[in-house]
Amino acid sequence: NYVGGVCGGNVSDGKISNCRNTGSVTGNGNEIDVGGVCGYNEIHHVGSWRGGTITNCCNTGSVSGTGNEIYIGGVYGWSKGDNYDEVTIRNCYNTGSVTLTGTGTGTNYVGGVCGRNGNRSTITNCYWLSGTADEADASATKKTEDQFASGEVAWLLNQGQANGPWRQNLSGTDKDEYPVLGAAQSDTIVHKKADGGYENIVHDFGDNGFCIKAYCSACQPAELDDGVYQIGNAGQLYWFAEKVNGGEYDADAVLMTDIT
Repeated sequence: NYVGGVCGGNVSDGKISNCRNTGSVTGNGNEIDVGGVCGYNEIHHVGSWRGGTITNCCNTGSVSGTGNEIYIGGVYGWSKGDNYDEVTIRNCYNTGSVTLTGTGTGTNYVGGVCGRNGNRSTITNCYWLSGTADEADASATKKTEDQFASGEVAWLLNQGQANGPWRQNLSGTDKDEYPVLGAAQSDTIVHKKADGGYENIVHDFGDNGFCIKAYCSACQPAELDDGVYQIGNAGQLYWFAEKVNGGEYDADAVLMTDIT
């Protein structure tokens, strides 16, 4: 039995990306997996199938379960790979409460990001709000309200991505408490300052297509012309590669110049 705010079970080549859940998620029963985004993330190896992935997702709603042998997590309940391949969870966060209610018996797992992280399941660059759950897996990092509000977590979530989708307005009356998904919103991009603080400032791409701002991995998006991406520098090539590797296998591109 799998219960999730976005999907119940994600298996074998399944990809969940750029998704957010704000509602309450509750599971009741025995041997169930409950998650703010996904209940169960696994691979059943058949032919060339690969493991399921959860990328750039968040949960802000409460997650709870009642029963025996329950795995409850802010992002997902249980995840495991197999001898052929691994499953991955990257660049996700949770700020909702995660609780086991009632008198559950047996082995129960409760965690800020994951309930139980099984064999060949990798958590990378994921965060949860301090005080929302027990720390069930050290692979996810606990952050305070101030660290979320400062822009630190939004900046961290985008690290290592050519086109990280996380944004956060850090000032004004419409200031965001937490990171939001909005890759098209250039005015709320978060950069790290030299003094260790964070600020909203747009990317500044050099001739090679890479952002010249310190501590930034962003790459220049390629322009679309009649359904084909025009690749004119190394940064745009990295940007396009990330799109294809993320599952947009039918995307087309043309190289407009030599890249060295």
